[in-house]
Amino acid sequence: MTKSVVAIVGAGQVGMAIAGNLVKDATYDVVIGARDPAKTAEKLGADATWTIRTIPEAIAAADAIVLAVPGAVDDAGIQATAASLGACAGKVILDATNPVTPFPALAIRWGETTSGGEVLAAALPAAHVYKAFNTVGSAAPQPRLSLTSSCVVSTQLRRPTTLRGLWGSALSSPPSREPTSLLVGVEHIAAPDGSASGAAAREDMLVAGDAAEAPKALALGVVQSAGFQPHYVGPIRYARNLEAIAELWIHLSTGVIGENTSIEWGRAFNFAVSGTIKED
Repeated sequence: MTKSVVAIVGAGQVGMAIAGNLVKDATYDVVIGARDPAKTAEKLGADATWTIRTIPEAIAAADAIVLAVPGAVDDAGIQATAASLGACAGKVILDATNPVTPFPALAIRWGETTSGGEVLAAALPAAHVYKAFNTVGSAAPQPRLSLTSSCVVSTQLRRPTTLRGLWGSALSSPPSREPTSLLVGVEHIAAPDGSASGAAAREDMLVAGDAAEAPKALALGVVQSAGFQPHYVGPIRYARNLEAIAELWIHLSTGVIGENTSIEWGRAFNFAVSGTIKED
């Protein structure tokens, strides 16, 4: 049986962490889309694991595309990102970006009436766009920060919805990584089995996008094969909420940005679904 193909557009830490988990799971074939395949191959090293193509070649070969590039904030920037992908008709696109303003505010598009995910979907009307992989930080490089402490938070989906703290194991020390990773929950993306947050099970990932059954099943399948427990929350309009969750994660994880300068949770937490929910 021929496997579906997932293209990862963006060979940074987030994209390669997702790619690594997909390769390990082996449900899908994986291709990396890069502006300069030779340069990307040199960066990744001599590893036969990776099939690296130009972005148009990778997208042409793919059934699903994970967009893991730095997120643009304004409509024009998001539309330019969409245009750079080329022909995407019929493709499933999982948008892992977050449209956050520059440091130190790192705020999402509060002044707009739509989310980045919605703008991307409008720019790619023939594709099936989903917001996913974005709720543990931002995909934009930011200055290096000192981070400490940890906890796990669960969002309990009952009536009424409640927020309860569950203390988990602390990170032994702040991760020593390039600046990009400090505001990206790349350790959660790389280890969604719960080890990055002290959880007992794989981390939850909320997904918003097209309700059509076939593309939705592929989108959720990719999220699951990347190691997360996927939960479909509704159409792409709810990307507004997922991007807001990402902003909250970023601000809580540092305590030195935005308006939240007195609370620092550290990075070893995620927002998790608990309680009994009915899913299709």
